[in-house]
Amino acid sequence: MSTDTQELIQICEQLPETERAEVADFARFLLSKHDDEAWERTIADPKPRPKLDEFVRAALAEGSEPLDDAAFDRAQDDRKSGDRVPPDQEKP
Repeated sequence: MSTDTQELIQICEQLPETERAEVADFARFLLSKHDDEAWERTIADPKPRPKLDEFVRAALAEGSEPLDDAAFDRAQDDRKSGDRVPPDQEKP
């Protein structure tokens, strides 16, 4: 464990619970920001990605209508019960 990590743990142990939660939230924010920056670098990379390109083409071919909450809930229920209902036979 690094000295920075040990120091952070010691500091957090001295804080009240609510402030420890705030420190943890801030750390999660920094981590998500780092992840976002990593994705931005990946997206901006001009390297060809044939599998991703094929996935995007297939997704676009399926249509662009978002799945409404009710349809999502029905699909989740169908998966849990093992029933497969064809899309054209779904309840409205």
